[in-house]
Amino acid sequence: MYIHIGKETVVLDREIMGIFDLDTSTVGKVTKEYLNHAQRENLLQESFDNIPLAFVVCNERVVLSGISPATLKKRVDPGFVGQDKREGGSVLYG
Repeated sequence: MYIHIGKETVVLDREIMGIFDLDTSTVGKVTKEYLNHAQRENLLQESFDNIPLAFVVCNERVVLSGISPATLKKRVDPGFVGQDKREGGSVLYG
């Protein structure tokens, strides 16, 4: 199934490896390094109008999305009710 993750960006649900909240997950040094590496390798795609709220790790790219991570999670897993508590609530899917 195709999932809309921002602006005109859609991905297959089976390509999504993780959905992360930018507010809570970019505090760590490793996550910042990962996103910087993705940008240097031209693997980072921007898909937001105003402020990025989440980043979605896919098989071959990382997408910054303006859609809230909880909404993205609901699109991937319609039965989703609350936030996954792994990694201090940073990981919403994966």
